[in-house]
Amino acid sequence: METEDYHDLVNALLDGPSEEASASFKVEWRHKIQTQELTVGTVDEQFRGTFTQTEARVKWSARKKGFEFRSDSEAQVVRWAEVGEERNGAFFF
Repeated sequence: METEDYHDLVNALLDGPSEEASASFKVEWRHKIQTQELTVGTVDEQFRGTFTQTEARVKWSARKKGFEFRSDSEAQVVRWAEVGEERNGAFFF
């Protein structure tokens, strides 16, 4: 993914000087723990979703000219992760 490195938050918010950079993420969803259906709201403003709690392994890297960083080769283990699908508002019906 192409992005810009602004060096700090204030510079990014002000759209100050930046350098070209890139970032890459790989997520493996593993070990389904539980799935939950959720419906919230009134008939006019309803939210409905199906969400599955899992574990995940994440590998990532970032680079810009003269600098590169990678996560551990074994990836970062996330003990609680969630992936889901939702419908809300005008898309609910």
